Amino acid sequence: MKKLILVSFLMCSFLNALELPQTSKYDKKITYAVFNAHQVFRIASANGYVSVVEFSKDERIINTATGFSQGWELTDKGNLLFIKPKAYTTKYIHSENPEEGNAISEIIVDPNPAEWKTNLIVTTNLNCMYLI
Repeated sequence: MKKLILVSFLMCSFLNALELPQTSKYDKKITYAVFNAHQVFRIASANGYVSVVEFSKDERIINTATGFSQGWELTDKGNLLFIKPKAYTTKYIHSENPEEGNAISEIIVDPNPAEWKTNLIVTTNLNCMYLI
């Protein structure tokens, strides 16, 4: 019984690692969160929308890197980082009839939460590195 309680407590502490930002009372699409280095923040984004991350007033973004650069448009302006998912276009080469040669089809992959996972690293002038 004690082990079960301990395991339950540990599982709950891991669940608290994700910080859900507070929704604005004026617009439900706007959320706010105060940075805490020990928390993980979810940034919601969708095709056709831009998400903005605001760093502290004295921070300036000097570098951004993502694991899937073709799927994101990143724009930094001072202490603001604008994040926009974008559709990824790829070519699929196939051959239904080898005598006719290869056919090339263009496939457009739209962003979706189930498959559009990557990391984003932001470095600022205060020698801070954020993993988003």
